[in-house]
Amino acid sequence: MNRREYEAFEDEYLTHEARTLYVLCLRRHMDYKTGLVGTAKRRVDMKHFMEYLSISRPRGSTKDPFNPKPKMIRGYLAELERVGLIERMPKPFKMDYMVFRLPLATSDLNRPNEEGQRKGKEEGQEQGQEEGQEEGREEGQAETLIKQRIESYEGQEEGQEQRQEQGQEEGQRKGKEEGHTSVSSVINTSHTHNAREAESLASFDQRFGGSVDAHPVNQSQPDLPASRKFAMYSDWQPDHTFTDQAKTLGLDLTTLDSEQGERIEQALVEFRTYRMESNPSEINTQRLWQQKFIQTSLKRELEQQRGNAHGNGHRKGSGQHSGSAMSRPFTEADFDLDATW
Repeated sequence: MNRREYEAFEDEYLTHEARTLYVLCLRRHMDYKTGLVGTAKRRVDMKHFMEYLSISRPRGSTKDPFNPKPKMIRGYLAELERVGLIERMPKPFKMDYMVFRLPLATSDLNRPNEEGQRKGKEEGQEQGQEEGQEEGREEGQAETLIKQRIESYEGQEEGQEQRQEQGQEEGQRKGKEEGHTSVSSVINTSHTHNAREAESLASFDQRFGGSVDAHPVNQSQPDLPASRKFAMYSDWQPDHTFTDQAKTLGLDLTTLDSEQGERIEQALVEFRTYRMESNPSEINTQRLWQQKFIQTSLKRELEQQRGNAHGNGHRKGSGQHSGSAMSRPFTEADFDLDATW
């Protein structure tokens, strides 16, 4: 039996008796030259079918023997015709023997067609495999080319990014070097007509106008960026942005004299001491530490000095200072940012 016959056997409504009839009575006695059953070489009839399908029972069996009737045999043949396994050949006379053709079975008549189909299928498979291999090679070459182009493009992008990063680092380095200029070099251009004022600016710049690198945020890591947070330490100093930041917060430090500068230096020492002792775990950026210093102790000190100068710093009618106006000692309230700003 071939694949087509087995596929017909898989019909869900085909009974086992019909399958047995096809295998034992028809397929077994088929003429392989013509594909016919029931010719003069081997006759088939109802009696022949009934003998092959009958089942005898052993002595003592509770089941009845199976002896199919002619009507049942005709039903089995109809099932085989329905699934295409047999074709009943016409009989010229009623008493002629039954002849069947098995269209799905392999015989000399349909063998060339089957071989041609098989060869064509095999050739088609081989051709399909060759075409698939050719397509696979073409796809592989295309993927390799695309991958090379992507890698080349990514390499160009990485090169551009590296050049941009190098340019940014160079610009930041130059900007940092330019930003390290002293406070007095920026301010003195508009105050050269006043010698006393220029002297006070130079004194203030000496105390507070150093570069950022001169006052590292951490002694063990001197090159940390300005945006890095750190805790207060004993050598902390405002950087070159201090004067502009104070002016933004309402304090003009360009008119300080030497006495006021000394007082600010003392305020800075007390500010550092207070911050280290009161809350040593507090961390801020350089700019925020400067803001706290300006808004608390520095602003309070300058306001008190100016108030004392106007209230008690002149003798009546003399027009001269009676002496330096020293304010009261610092208290904890002087460093309370919420209370002073």
